[in-house]
Amino acid sequence: MVELPEFLKFYQQSAEIAWKNHAIRDLEFSGPTYQVQVKDPHTKRKEWAFLQLDEKGQIKDCFCSCMGEEENPGCLHLSVAFLGIYGKHHEPLHQRFERSLWNQLCRGCAMQVGYSSDVMTKVDDTLYVGSKDADVWVKLEFLSAEVQTRWHQILDSPLDETEETSLKFSNLTQEELMQWRSGQPSLGLSYVLSFWSDLAKWLMEMQELELSYTIDFQGITGEIPGGISIQFQEVHLYFKLSKDILELIIPALNTVHSPLKVFSLPEEAIDQIEFDDQKGTMEIHIAENGSWIKKNGIHFHEWMYFPSEGFYALTPAHLFPAKKLHGEQIAQALDNHHAFIKSRLKKVQLEATPHPLSYTFQFDTHWNLHIEAHLFERGDLSKSGSWIFGDWIFLKAQGFFRIEGKFFEEMHVVVAKNDMNDFVSQYRVWLNMQPGFEVHLTGKEPRLGYILDDDNRLHFFKSVEGEKGVIRGCDFGAWVYLEAEGFYPKAEASALIAAHPGLSISAEQLPLFIRMNQDELHLIPRFFSDSCPVAKCGLEISVNDDQEVMISPKYEYTKGYQPENVRIFEGFSFVEGEGFYELTGERFLPEKYRFPFVVESKRQAEFFSEEWESVKKYAWTIDPKLGVPRYQSLVILNLIKKEVLERGWYVLKLAYQTDKGMVDIPTFWRALKNNQRYLFTDAGRFDLLEKRYEWLRIFDKKRIDLRSRSMAMTALELIRLQILEDVNLSHLDKASLSVLQELLYFHPREFPDLPQLKCQLRSYQQVGVLWLWFLYQHHLSGFICDDMGLGKTHQAMALMAMIQESLAKQKNKIQAKFLIICPTSVIYHWQEKMAIFLPSAKVFTFYGSGRRLEDFDEQYEVMLTSYGVWRNEQKVLTKVPFTVVFFDEVQIAKNHTSQIYSSLMHVKAEMRIGLTGTPIENHLRELKALFDIVVPTYMPNDASFREFFIKPIENQGSVERKQLLSRFVKPFIIRRKKEDVLLDLPEKTEEISHCTLVDDQKHLYVEVLERSREKILQVLHDRTIAIPYMHIFALLSSLKQICNHPAAFLKTPEEYQDYSSGKWDLFKELLDEARESSQKVVVFSQYLGMLDIFELYLQQNGIEYATIRGSTVDRRAPIKRFNQDPNCEIFVGSLRAAGLGIDLTAASVVIHYDRWWNAARENQATDRVHRMGQTRGVQVFKLVTLGTIEERIDQLISQKGQLLEDVVGVDEQQVLKQFNREELIQLLQFIDLG
Repeated sequence: MVELPEFLKFYQQSAEIAWKNHAIRDLEFSGPTYQVQVKDPHTKRKEWAFLQLDEKGQIKDCFCSCMGEEENPGCLHLSVAFLGIYGKHHEPLHQRFERSLWNQLCRGCAMQVGYSSDVMTKVDDTLYVGSKDADVWVKLEFLSAEVQTRWHQILDSPLDETEETSLKFSNLTQEELMQWRSGQPSLGLSYVLSFWSDLAKWLMEMQELELSYTIDFQGITGEIPGGISIQFQEVHLYFKLSKDILELIIPALNTVHSPLKVFSLPEEAIDQIEFDDQKGTMEIHIAENGSWIKKNGIHFHEWMYFPSEGFYALTPAHLFPAKKLHGEQIAQALDNHHAFIKSRLKKVQLEATPHPLSYTFQFDTHWNLHIEAHLFERGDLSKSGSWIFGDWIFLKAQGFFRIEGKFFEEMHVVVAKNDMNDFVSQYRVWLNMQPGFEVHLTGKEPRLGYILDDDNRLHFFKSVEGEKGVIRGCDFGAWVYLEAEGFYPKAEASALIAAHPGLSISAEQLPLFIRMNQDELHLIPRFFSDSCPVAKCGLEISVNDDQEVMISPKYEYTKGYQPENVRIFEGFSFVEGEGFYELTGERFLPEKYRFPFVVESKRQAEFFSEEWESVKKYAWTIDPKLGVPRYQSLVILNLIKKEVLERGWYVLKLAYQTDKGMVDIPTFWRALKNNQRYLFTDAGRFDLLEKRYEWLRIFDKKRIDLRSRSMAMTALELIRLQILEDVNLSHLDKASLSVLQELLYFHPREFPDLPQLKCQLRSYQQVGVLWLWFLYQHHLSGFICDDMGLGKTHQAMALMAMIQESLAKQKNKIQAKFLIICPTSVIYHWQEKMAIFLPSAKVFTFYGSGRRLEDFDEQYEVMLTSYGVWRNEQKVLTKVPFTVVFFDEVQIAKNHTSQIYSSLMHVKAEMRIGLTGTPIENHLRELKALFDIVVPTYMPNDASFREFFIKPIENQGSVERKQLLSRFVKPFIIRRKKEDVLLDLPEKTEEISHCTLVDDQKHLYVEVLERSREKILQVLHDRTIAIPYMHIFALLSSLKQICNHPAAFLKTPEEYQDYSSGKWDLFKELLDEARESSQKVVVFSQYLGMLDIFELYLQQNGIEYATIRGSTVDRRAPIKRFNQDPNCEIFVGSLRAAGLGIDLTAASVVIHYDRWWNAARENQATDRVHRMGQTRGVQVFKLVTLGTIEERIDQLISQKGQLLEDVVGVDEQQVLKQFNREELIQLLQFIDLG
């Protein structure tokens, strides 16, 4: 029976008796951890003993539920448990189990079929793994109720096991536990936690209880076994043997009574053994020939199988676990077989006589103790080719040596400073044999000393006085080490309160500690010095090549001191052997500046905003690159117009000039692209987050020439830059200055001939055309915002003619393409004007339900379309490139959230011109939207525009920002008011403004016309019947009212919003344009229902007006109000009532909503405005609906001319009598509604 460990020897005899009397009632184990229930032979109580064994089978840790006395940690129960673990064997149970047939057999099956009990199927009283009839892996039969109960306990056990309750988790590493918790255990852990492992332990238990059993092998004769049957009295088992399982169980057959034996390889089979000192491996070589070699068997892996005998080993498995040994395998082989190994070792010596190890001791700077072992000379175990295998050491070129006196498993041990007290107490006998590290039992007279270590940490300890003064050492708490003398126990406490032995102060806390405890610290010898090593100090602040700020402390030392011997703290210096000295005044630097540091780019914003001013106080020198310039201006050094690139391109050399120097723009651009916050140059420090540098961010690297230090800019960019920056032109030569002034001051050239334009332009119109031509030449765009009536259309046509004329003279004969987008109501106006004044231009009107873009071919130069059509056809129209696009009445697109705005942003044109009589500067957000359409990319983005212009101007009333915005937009807007060009303005201009019927009107118009026309035409064709003038007049009056507005004809003016009218839409556009340009308007109609609609509309829209109709009694009041009240913008009058005898000179726009047969009567009404006292030109609009009776009446009025003018003062029925029968038939037959 095995002997008990020393601390259990007392119980050896009684424990053996108890074990033989079956005191062990339960035994569980997992690896080397055991839980054993022992029945006490005296108290009859059952106690639990817990044991953990080491690799050699000795107790590593243990305790018992009986809670034995502290002075004797052992007990009878632990002793019985230990004997039970070994039984009659020399190995503990877990080692025997690991090699057992039962473990190897169950492990192999688990690897083949899985670890879950779900693999088992029950048929009658038999359990199967696999099919019952065909491929059976395992078959289990339990022949009694008792064993069946035990089996169910095994199956249920894994379900109840947890980390807290199961012994199986006690030996797992943290990594294995994490794998198990995540549901991904290793294969080994899966087996340990499965029922297979418990089944193997049950079979092992029956073997340990010496229950009888038989083993049989099944298989085909002449082949290796294919199955194994095991029969205990109440348990029958069958396992299918795959080749993998068979290979596992062969070595384990020697652990049971098996009909097949296992035969080891004899020692003489091992020819030689080699050791590789580079890899640390030992290789076993087997002789190829010998009498031990068995032949004529079945070769299976490293075995030769004979069916009637068993398995003969072909490798020395009984001596060595493998042919190549590593690490612990070598240590075990040397321990067990060193004599045999020595006889076979090739070219290597082996000494089995123990050699004592020697140790060297050394403290590092942190007072950690380093202990290093050596065999013959210091460091020999750490050389290349040296190996340690348990109690054996291999030294290169010397061989193997058994060692003794090994205190530690590792050859190099580090004892941390915090562990020194325990270490000295545990190893003091051994330390007494080490010179300079002896452990003394009595101490010397102590006093308080200190050490400042390499980390600038201050330590206080009790020191002793030696022959050379205070001896260097360290206070570890219970023990104090003195250099070269050893360890002394601690004596009485220090009389000081703040500073005491064992106290340790960090470098960060040190200055404050010294200041607060100066009186006490003066009592410690040489803590303070009488001389200061620092004469003065300061900072050197510079910029490196990576644009980082470098801050370096600079010290001027007192004569006799070297920098490497002086340590600087916040407010104190320290010199070894002298002590501390308090620094004040010019000798003082704050702690954060005591060491060099770099302010990287990402920290520079915080540094300059929060630290810069305080840092400068300590500076000896500051790099000029860090100074902020007092002023800076943008300088143009050189400028060249590059027409070869494209119209409107320039190449410039730019720089920012400051009071310190000059920096070219490519340097700024590169810093911005590198996302730098600051740029440090010889001209000073620049904060690149300032808005003034934003203009540079839009340039890509193709536009910057880093070699020539120049950049390419468009005219648009150059104009914007000149407005936003205070550009200095003093460095430009005359040629460059002339080119720049031409652009910045919009110097036009001489007005060219325009043979294609069939009209004479007035002088202010010529100025506008020259301005447009300048924009075109410089690849710019802009707005014509002239007052209503000043000829914006004529100026647009003149630009078209000018571009056509210019391109015709070029060699490549490029054809210009023009796009006009306008409101539906003025499409016909453009058609007429183009046909009259620019007949050479072929106009393609893309409008109406039958429009086809395919028809816009090379013969056309102009495409005319409406805003609505563009919005709906945007997808196809944006594919067509144009030379110039004209946005007539562009204010329609002022809402940046509208679909019109969005669609116009995608027009593809080289030049964009916005036409409007509306001042566009009055509403900032609308101004921004219109500029985005007409002059894309010029305005800042929405967020910047809101912050830079809208908020300061609208919320804060900033005059400065308002003036800047005015300068910003001024180059791209030309606006002339009527009063500005009065001398060049005709007294009166008249214009027929056409419109069309909308669907509501068309249906009503056709219905009314067809209802009466045939009867009247029949009468007119019969010359025997008088002409029915009354009926004709009634019909024409109805048709004219339908042209005006369906609600006027239907006598429901209050419902006017329920109907649509083309003429009404045209009227509202003319009215809006006039109001936006601050012109008062007079509108005439001969129908009272239409006057009602006018008044309702004006009231609903909050527009103040005056009116005179036939029923008006006091005519003077509305006339006076209209002429004198600036808020009264509109005058609504009946042609009969207001067409004579009144003065309306406050107006400059007259709208004849419906035509009067008598042109003279119309002219008389117009003269209410165009008369003496009028200070502006008068514009007259006469509205005519195309394809209707109104168009025919307009033609007849022109034909009759003076004849109708002579019929003054008579009604329309009388006017009709001026037409003969054929003319009336022609009038009634005319209808062209498209």
